[in-house]
Amino acid sequence: MQIRLKVPYLLSELHDHQLAPKLLLKVLARAERLEPIDEECKQISVSAKPLLNAREIQRSDGLAEDEWLWLDWVNLMADRDALFMTEQLQPKAEESKQWLMSLNQALGETLLIQGESGQCYIRNELGNAFFVPTDEVVGRHIDTAMPKGQSAQAWRQLSNEIQMVLHMDDRIPANSIWPWSVAQANQNIRWESQSDSIELDSLARSLRHGQREQAQSATSEFIQNWLEPILSEIQRKQPVTLLLDFGQEGLYRLAPKNYRQWWRLNKRIEQYLAHAH
Repeated sequence: MQIRLKVPYLLSELHDHQLAPKLLLKVLARAERLEPIDEECKQISVSAKPLLNAREIQRSDGLAEDEWLWLDWVNLMADRDALFMTEQLQPKAEESKQWLMSLNQALGETLLIQGESGQCYIRNELGNAFFVPTDEVVGRHIDTAMPKGQSAQAWRQLSNEIQMVLHMDDRIPANSIWPWSVAQANQNIRWESQSDSIELDSLARSLRHGQREQAQSATSEFIQNWLEPILSEIQRKQPVTLLLDFGQEGLYRLAPKNYRQWWRLNKRIEQYLAHAH
């Protein structure tokens, strides 16, 4: 299993903001440098929670996987005769809490809730259906990713009803929701594919255009949401290889055998940048 995380010019941006995440430096010290590659990546927000974390988050919220589905806020755009998912929103917990209250009030029942983690959920009261995780749908048409199974039509009707409510409420920037099942997703967890290429474009933008505080926050999300879960798998000696792709600043590969090289000392970011030129 190979996971490629692409964050172009991350090293120079961290250097400019005078940020030096210890975990990232530890990874770079033990990783081997490769020649750059040019392959397409799926673009995902750095704030998105990888499927690797999903089950733990739902368990921490104390919600049964068969009774509650994850709910993500998304925007859809008409594209000829189909709908295209343009983005997944990442509202703050207080914002999404207000959005849920508005929807529940309009629907006349408490169908949607927010866990202590800040994650939103929708009650799975319509029966069996198969759902596709949101980050596998962003940037593509949703027709082939719509719920399937016995209650698929009921879910589509509920989704349409919620879209109408969102259309009428200009306080909520999302125009749709996207439910999906942690239990189903973990049966075919993303990291278990042979390879996956993901571009954390929002991290690059936050670093490039934000102040130091914004850059620090985005970097923390990168470490917590992406680097730590993948390294956890590597530390458990799972067959996972991480590729950190910084574009022209270098490509670094970390496999379980590399991670055990504890004697390799951390370097300063400018030393890695020197190798890029």
